[in-house]
Amino acid sequence: MGKRPRLLYEALQRLDGLMALGQSRADAKAQARAQGEHFWSFSDGKMHSYQTRATYQDMVMRFLRWCRANYGTKRLVDVDQRADELASASKLDETPTDFWVKPRKSARNPGIIHNAS
Repeated sequence: MGKRPRLLYEALQRLDGLMALGQSRADAKAQARAQGEHFWSFSDGKMHSYQTRATYQDMVMRFLRWCRANYGTKRLVDVDQRADELASASKLDETPTDFWVKPRKSARNPGIIHNAS
């Protein structure tokens, strides 16, 4: 590796920084309510679960590979600066690997994975 981390490695470092293992999401939610915050769904901006991390990491990595292949982006800061443009372009792109569609298991047959609508 060179002097600077590459695109995918930078993203992994950022995801590592968002992990809050050992911290209680319920405690963070209670603290926010005590400070007078009202919300329908709560997020403290951290990931408290390995499964959440794995899901986000999969989508992020596919998106960044798409950015690199289609726009030649090599640094995460470049993606940050052009985030709206890249996200819009990726949604218009008709690639077979649609990283915006989250797979989910069917309630009737948990062995079959369907695309969420």
